[in-house]
Amino acid sequence: MDEERQRAGIRQRWWWIAVALLVLTPLGVAGARQLAPPGGSPATGSAQVVTQGIARIAEKRVAWRLVERTALPRAQAKATRRALGFILASDEPILLTNAVPGSPDTEDVARLAPGEAFLVKDGTRQARASLSDQSVTYLALELVPAADVDDIGSGKLLYKSNPFAPPTGERDIDLVRNVLELGDVATVPDTGGSTVILATDGAIDILPEGGRTQTLQAGDSAMFKEGELTIKAVEPTVGSARLVPAAAMTNRMAQPSSGGAAYVVAVIGAEIPPPPTPTATPTEVPTETPVPTETPEPTATETPTPEETGSIRALVYACPEGMTLENLVGDDCELAGGGYGLNLTTPDGQALTLADADGGGGDFTWSALPLGSYGLVEDPLPDGFETYFIPGSAAVGGSAESGYTVAIDESAPDVVVTIYNLRPAARTGSITLLVFDCPRTTSPDDYSPAACPPSGGPYDFRLNGSALGGPLTVADASPIDGGFVWSGLPLGSYGLAETSYPRGYGRSDVPGYSYDDGLGGYGVTLGDGNADVTVAVYNFIAG
Repeated sequence: MDEERQRAGIRQRWWWIAVALLVLTPLGVAGARQLAPPGGSPATGSAQVVTQGIARIAEKRVAWRLVERTALPRAQAKATRRALGFILASDEPILLTNAVPGSPDTEDVARLAPGEAFLVKDGTRQARASLSDQSVTYLALELVPAADVDDIGSGKLLYKSNPFAPPTGERDIDLVRNVLELGDVATVPDTGGSTVILATDGAIDILPEGGRTQTLQAGDSAMFKEGELTIKAVEPTVGSARLVPAAAMTNRMAQPSSGGAAYVVAVIGAEIPPPPTPTATPTEVPTETPVPTETPEPTATETPTPEETGSIRALVYACPEGMTLENLVGDDCELAGGGYGLNLTTPDGQALTLADADGGGGDFTWSALPLGSYGLVEDPLPDGFETYFIPGSAAVGGSAESGYTVAIDESAPDVVVTIYNLRPAARTGSITLLVFDCPRTTSPDDYSPAACPPSGGPYDFRLNGSALGGPLTVADASPIDGGFVWSGLPLGSYGLAETSYPRGYGRSDVPGYSYDDGLGGYGVTLGDGNADVTVAVYNFIAG
């Protein structure tokens, strides 16, 4: 009970706003409030190093990924080959046990309480176990070959960065965290390498050195080139932004706050120099004085500068019926399954479609794009949707009516846009039927409506319509004085027919409406200007 109360108390203190996964290469210093001195800690200002280690990154192209994995009970957990990365206990304690190379023995290396992290080297054969008889989940922030970023086995992929080239040699690798109040500013210094930022809730403004501000809403990510970055916690522009699972990385780490931002920084830091190699003492041997020879001066050749490129990643969401710009809640929208098209116009006028992008399932990326301004239009929309919306930022502007523009430049070459497909609630209407029984001495050609009292029944009607699942009868209506009401009818045309008359009656008149053979009854239309219609039916004796 004491442990459960303690866990409950910790859960109540969970607070986070944004996570920044910053891949810093090759000089490697962490982002806090100022540049760390050479050889110093990557955590400066209010930032803290959560865990660190030393590892070599052998691959030429790598990517960060965040995966939710499961730790089985200790009796069932097996040692398997692990990727380089940080392990974070998010809900319950987990035990890390390494297999001893060349031996059947094992070694317990760490017990991680919720919020604690541990660096695991690539290739380590390790078992990860819960300390109870139940399986528990944990997070793994892994640095893997770019080609394998989607190969996660039985885990759940929560985030992946764009590929990048890592530095060579053995590197100091740190996990740093920092907490900002709303409006506070932190600085990520120029590290000489690329930086990937992932926002998980609220919003952050990112100002690259010499560039323009880019806003990331929850779930958005972007990669920035070398140069100092300024990060500020700001109010989101989209209400109730999506909850991102990566937030568990800071749930246990963040300090209590009235609002703002928390982020962690994965730092590929300074190179660890190799140990000195002993050298033999040279023995002097008399030699002849060499005759100097003329060495021709080298001819300078120009090295071609590679063309700068970037990428545009589009996340397409389908929002529930009735959601508009005024009540948009991103967390209630789901990745769109299909039935839509995205058309990207390049700066030189070429047209790109989804066939030119990588990905699927609502997540597409156009890569190796020349820097410049692109046009983005969604056409067609999925069936049933009427419009779409892309939150604006320093890189994104426009509207569904005019089309959107997406700019990629040196300060922000990789941009993510979030597209919300919207469908207003379907308009519905009603048909109210008032039924009257006229005197037996009258006929449809000669009667006064005022002389016809409300019908005493029984009677029945049939309502036909293509938007209905089948014909409606009086049993599907709500009774009122003198008749009944069919409610919740989609706008459109219907055929109304009386199928059962009161005793002694056998024909009727419906003033103002004409019989339509195609509709199978008197034609009644519900439209924007007349969504609720009242129809009077007058019964007469058969004959």
